[in-house]
Amino acid sequence: VSTQSTWEAVVSTQSTWEAVVSTQSTWEAVVSTQSTWEAVVSTQSTWEDKVAGVANATQVIELINTVSWQIVDPPIKFVASPPNEIHNYSPFQVMRWHNSSCTGLSVFLTDALRSVGIPARVVGVPHWDKGPKVCPNGDADPPCGNHNWVEAWADGKWHFVDEAGDKRLDHGWFYPYPTSVQTPSDGSTPSNHSIFASSWAPADHLDPEYYPQQQGMDWYPLVWQWNNHTVQGWDVTRRYHAKGLVN
Repeated sequence: VSTQSTWEAVVSTQSTWEAVVSTQSTWEAVVSTQSTWEAVVSTQSTWEDKVAGVANATQVIELINTVSWQIVDPPIKFVASPPNEIHNYSPFQVMRWHNSSCTGLSVFLTDALRSVGIPARVVGVPHWDKGPKVCPNGDADPPCGNHNWVEAWADGKWHFVDEAGDKRLDHGWFYPYPTSVQTPSDGSTPSNHSIFASSWAPADHLDPEYYPQQQGMDWYPLVWQWNNHTVQGWDVTRRYHAKGLVN
Protein backbone atom coordinates (compact mmCIF):
# COMPACT_ATOMS: atom_id res chain seq x y z
CA VAL A 1 0.00 0.00 0.00
CA SER A 2 1.26 3.46 -0.74
CA THR A 3 3.23 4.99 2.13
CA GLN A 4 1.12 8.13 1.77
CA SER A 5 -2.19 6.35 2.22
CA THR A 6 -4.52 6.83 5.15
CA TRP A 7 -4.99 3.08 5.36
CA GLU A 8 -1.30 2.45 6.11
CA ALA A 9 -1.62 4.45 9.33
CA VAL A 10 -4.70 2.42 10.26
CA VAL A 11 -2.85 -0.86 9.69
CA SER A 12 0.02 0.17 11.96
CA THR A 13 -2.26 1.12 14.84
CA GLN A 14 -5.32 -1.12 14.55
CA SER A 15 -3.90 -4.51 13.52
CA THR A 16 -1.85 -6.51 16.00
CA TRP A 17 1.01 -8.57 14.64
CA GLU A 18 -0.28 -11.62 16.46
CA ALA A 19 -3.67 -11.33 14.82
CA VAL A 20 -2.00 -11.12 11.42
CA VAL A 21 0.36 -14.05 11.99
CA SER A 22 -2.25 -16.36 13.50
CA THR A 23 -4.53 -16.03 10.47
CA GLN A 24 -1.96 -16.41 7.71
CA SER A 25 -3.01 -19.93 6.84
CA THR A 26 -2.46 -20.85 3.20
CA TRP A 27 -5.09 -22.15 0.82
CA GLU A 28 -3.54 -25.59 0.90
CA ALA A 29 -4.26 -25.73 4.64
CA VAL A 30 -7.96 -25.84 3.77
CA VAL A 31 -7.86 -27.98 0.64
CA SER A 32 -5.08 -29.61 -1.34
CA THR A 33 -4.92 -27.26 -4.32
CA GLN A 34 -2.04 -24.81 -4.14
CA SER A 35 -1.82 -21.36 -5.68
CA THR A 36 0.36 -18.28 -5.46
CA TRP A 37 -2.13 -15.59 -4.57
CA GLU A 38 0.57 -12.93 -4.38
CA ALA A 39 0.95 -13.14 -8.15
CA VAL A 40 -2.57 -11.85 -8.60
CA VAL A 41 -2.08 -8.99 -6.18
CA SER A 42 1.26 -7.92 -7.61
CA THR A 43 0.10 -7.95 -11.22
CA GLN A 44 -3.39 -6.50 -10.78
CA SER A 45 -2.67 -3.80 -8.18
CA THR A 46 -6.33 -2.88 -8.34
CA TRP A 47 -7.41 -3.27 -4.72
CA GLU A 48 -4.30 -1.57 -3.34
CA ASP A 49 -5.16 1.57 -5.28
CA LYS A 50 -8.80 1.46 -4.21
CA VAL A 51 -8.07 1.29 -0.47
CA ALA A 52 -5.22 3.80 -0.44
CA GLY A 53 -7.38 6.71 0.72
CA VAL A 54 -9.91 4.80 2.82
CA ALA A 55 -10.16 6.07 6.37
CA ASN A 56 -10.51 2.92 8.51
CA ALA A 57 -10.47 -0.86 8.56
CA THR A 58 -14.25 -1.22 8.55
CA GLN A 59 -14.54 0.72 5.31
CA VAL A 60 -11.67 -1.25 3.77
CA ILE A 61 -13.35 -4.58 4.56
CA GLU A 62 -16.70 -3.46 3.16
CA LEU A 63 -15.01 -2.06 0.05
CA ILE A 64 -13.02 -5.23 -0.64
CA ASN A 65 -16.16 -7.33 -0.13
CA THR A 66 -17.70 -5.26 -2.93
CA VAL A 67 -14.92 -4.79 -5.49
CA SER A 68 -12.93 -8.03 -5.15
CA TRP A 69 -15.63 -10.03 -6.95
CA GLN A 70 -15.17 -7.79 -9.97
CA ILE A 71 -11.55 -8.82 -10.55
CA VAL A 72 -12.88 -10.84 -13.50
CA ASP A 73 -15.70 -10.22 -15.98
CA PRO A 74 -18.37 -11.41 -15.47
CA PRO A 75 -17.98 -10.97 -11.71
CA ILE A 76 -17.54 -13.91 -9.34
CA LYS A 77 -20.81 -15.19 -7.93
CA PHE A 78 -22.10 -17.80 -5.49
CA VAL A 79 -23.03 -21.24 -6.81
CA ALA A 80 -24.08 -23.84 -4.25
CA SER A 81 -22.30 -27.17 -3.95
CA PRO A 82 -23.97 -30.37 -2.70
CA PRO A 83 -24.31 -30.66 1.11
CA ASN A 84 -21.11 -31.64 2.93
CA GLU A 85 -19.05 -31.22 -0.25
CA ILE A 86 -16.83 -28.48 -1.59
CA HIS A 87 -16.03 -26.94 -4.92
CA ASN A 88 -12.30 -27.62 -4.85
CA TYR A 89 -11.45 -24.11 -5.99
CA SER A 90 -8.30 -22.18 -5.25
CA PRO A 91 -8.57 -18.39 -5.71
CA PHE A 92 -7.28 -18.81 -9.27
CA GLN A 93 -9.95 -21.40 -10.01
CA VAL A 94 -12.63 -19.15 -8.54
CA MET A 95 -11.46 -16.45 -10.95
CA ARG A 96 -11.34 -18.88 -13.86
CA TRP A 97 -14.85 -20.22 -13.33
CA HIS A 98 -16.31 -16.94 -12.02
CA ASN A 99 -18.09 -18.77 -9.19
CA SER A 100 -17.75 -21.00 -6.15
CA SER A 101 -19.58 -22.33 -3.13
CA CYS A 102 -19.60 -20.52 0.21
CA THR A 103 -16.30 -22.19 1.14
CA GLY A 104 -14.50 -21.15 -2.03
CA LEU A 105 -15.86 -17.60 -1.77
CA SER A 106 -14.79 -17.43 1.88
CA VAL A 107 -11.23 -18.46 1.04
CA PHE A 108 -11.15 -15.98 -1.85
CA LEU A 109 -12.37 -13.06 0.29
CA THR A 110 -10.04 -14.01 3.16
CA ASP A 111 -7.08 -13.84 0.77
CA ALA A 112 -8.31 -10.59 -0.77
CA LEU A 113 -8.57 -8.94 2.66
CA ARG A 114 -5.13 -10.15 3.70
CA SER A 115 -3.64 -8.75 0.50
CA VAL A 116 -4.46 -5.21 1.69
CA GLY A 117 -3.35 -5.74 5.29
CA ILE A 118 -6.58 -6.91 6.96
CA PRO A 119 -6.25 -9.98 9.22
CA ALA A 120 -8.98 -12.39 8.12
CA ARG A 121 -9.97 -16.01 8.66
CA VAL A 122 -12.46 -18.57 7.38
CA VAL A 123 -15.32 -19.36 9.79
CA GLY A 124 -18.10 -21.89 9.54
CA VAL A 125 -20.33 -24.65 10.82
CA PRO A 126 -20.11 -28.36 9.92
CA HIS A 127 -23.90 -28.55 10.22
CA TRP A 128 -26.70 -26.18 11.18
CA ASP A 129 -28.68 -27.44 14.17
CA LYS A 130 -32.16 -26.36 13.03
CA GLY A 131 -34.04 -29.24 14.65
CA PRO A 132 -36.38 -31.97 13.42
CA LYS A 133 -39.09 -29.66 12.07
CA VAL A 134 -36.69 -28.18 9.54
CA CYS A 135 -34.45 -31.23 9.16
CA PRO A 136 -36.38 -34.44 9.94
CA ASN A 137 -33.39 -36.48 8.78
CA GLY A 138 -30.96 -34.47 10.85
CA ASP A 139 -27.62 -33.46 9.40
CA ALA A 140 -28.40 -35.32 6.17
CA ASP A 141 -30.98 -32.72 5.13
CA PRO A 142 -29.68 -29.80 3.01
CA PRO A 143 -31.01 -27.04 5.35
CA CYS A 144 -28.76 -28.51 8.06
CA GLY A 145 -25.69 -28.73 5.85
CA ASN A 146 -22.42 -26.87 6.30
CA HIS A 147 -21.75 -23.19 5.70
CA ASN A 148 -18.69 -20.94 5.66
CA TRP A 149 -18.18 -17.21 5.94
CA VAL A 150 -15.37 -14.79 6.85
CA GLU A 151 -14.25 -12.93 9.95
CA ALA A 152 -12.00 -9.87 9.71
CA TRP A 153 -10.16 -7.83 12.32
CA ALA A 154 -11.13 -4.15 12.68
CA ASP A 155 -11.23 -1.67 15.54
CA GLY A 156 -9.72 -4.13 17.99
CA LYS A 157 -12.03 -7.11 17.47
CA TRP A 158 -13.25 -9.74 15.03
CA HIS A 159 -16.26 -8.98 12.82
CA PHE A 160 -18.15 -11.40 10.62
CA VAL A 161 -18.52 -10.78 6.90
CA ASP A 162 -21.14 -12.28 4.58
CA GLU A 163 -19.21 -12.93 1.39
CA ALA A 164 -22.33 -13.63 -0.68
CA GLY A 165 -24.86 -11.19 0.75
CA ASP A 166 -24.94 -8.04 2.88
CA LYS A 167 -21.74 -6.04 2.48
CA ARG A 168 -21.91 -4.42 5.94
CA LEU A 169 -19.86 -5.84 8.80
CA ASP A 170 -21.77 -8.02 11.26
CA HIS A 171 -24.76 -8.37 8.93
CA GLY A 172 -25.72 -11.62 7.22
CA TRP A 173 -28.56 -14.05 6.71
CA PHE A 174 -27.04 -16.44 9.29
CA TYR A 175 -27.11 -13.96 12.22
CA PRO A 176 -28.78 -13.98 14.69
CA TYR A 177 -30.48 -17.14 13.39
CA PRO A 178 -29.36 -19.88 12.84
CA THR A 179 -26.09 -19.10 14.66
CA SER A 180 -28.23 -18.73 17.78
CA VAL A 181 -29.14 -22.45 17.80
CA GLN A 182 -25.58 -23.75 17.49
CA THR A 183 -24.08 -25.46 20.57
CA PRO A 184 -20.54 -24.89 21.91
CA SER A 185 -18.24 -27.89 21.82
CA ASP A 186 -17.78 -29.89 25.02
CA GLY A 187 -14.01 -29.81 25.48
CA SER A 188 -11.43 -29.44 22.74
CA THR A 189 -12.92 -31.96 20.28
CA PRO A 190 -15.05 -30.21 17.61
CA SER A 191 -18.74 -31.03 17.46
CA ASN A 192 -21.09 -31.11 14.48
CA HIS A 193 -23.16 -28.15 15.64
CA SER A 194 -20.66 -25.52 16.78
CA ILE A 195 -19.22 -22.46 15.03
CA PHE A 196 -15.49 -22.60 14.29
CA ALA A 197 -12.82 -20.15 13.18
CA SER A 198 -9.67 -21.33 11.45
CA SER A 199 -6.20 -20.46 12.74
CA TRP A 200 -2.68 -20.83 11.42
CA ALA A 201 -1.18 -21.21 14.90
CA PRO A 202 -2.41 -23.63 17.57
CA ALA A 203 -4.75 -21.90 20.00
CA ASP A 204 -2.55 -22.63 23.01
CA HIS A 205 0.30 -20.69 21.36
CA LEU A 206 -1.72 -17.47 21.15
CA ASP A 207 -2.60 -14.71 23.60
CA PRO A 208 -6.24 -15.21 24.69
CA GLU A 209 -6.60 -11.43 25.01
CA TYR A 210 -7.13 -11.30 21.25
CA TYR A 211 -9.61 -14.19 21.25
CA PRO A 212 -12.35 -13.39 23.80
CA GLN A 213 -15.18 -15.90 24.19
CA GLN A 214 -13.28 -18.34 21.99
CA GLN A 215 -12.28 -21.87 22.95
CA GLY A 216 -9.17 -23.51 21.52
CA MET A 217 -9.89 -26.66 19.52
CA ASP A 218 -7.71 -29.64 18.66
CA TRP A 219 -8.48 -28.91 15.00
CA TYR A 220 -10.77 -26.99 12.64
CA PRO A 221 -13.35 -29.45 11.25
CA LEU A 222 -13.50 -29.85 7.46
CA VAL A 223 -16.88 -31.41 6.79
CA TRP A 224 -15.79 -32.53 3.32
CA GLN A 225 -12.66 -34.18 4.83
CA TRP A 226 -13.80 -35.05 8.34
CA ASN A 227 -10.68 -37.06 9.17
CA ASN A 228 -8.35 -34.20 8.19
CA HIS A 229 -7.16 -32.67 11.47
CA THR A 230 -4.34 -30.53 10.10
CA VAL A 231 -6.05 -27.13 10.31
CA GLN A 232 -5.97 -25.33 13.68
CA GLY A 233 -9.08 -23.67 15.04
CA TRP A 234 -11.23 -22.02 17.67
CA ASP A 235 -14.79 -22.66 18.80
CA VAL A 236 -16.40 -19.22 18.55
CA THR A 237 -20.02 -20.26 19.23
CA ARG A 238 -20.27 -18.40 22.54
CA ARG A 239 -19.14 -15.19 20.89
CA TYR A 240 -22.03 -15.40 18.43
CA HIS A 241 -24.43 -15.97 21.33
CA ALA A 242 -23.10 -13.07 23.40
CA LYS A 243 -24.90 -9.78 23.64
CA GLY A 244 -22.96 -6.97 22.08
CA LEU A 245 -21.48 -8.96 19.18
CA VAL A 246 -23.10 -6.43 16.88
CA ASN A 247 -22.70 -2.85 18.03
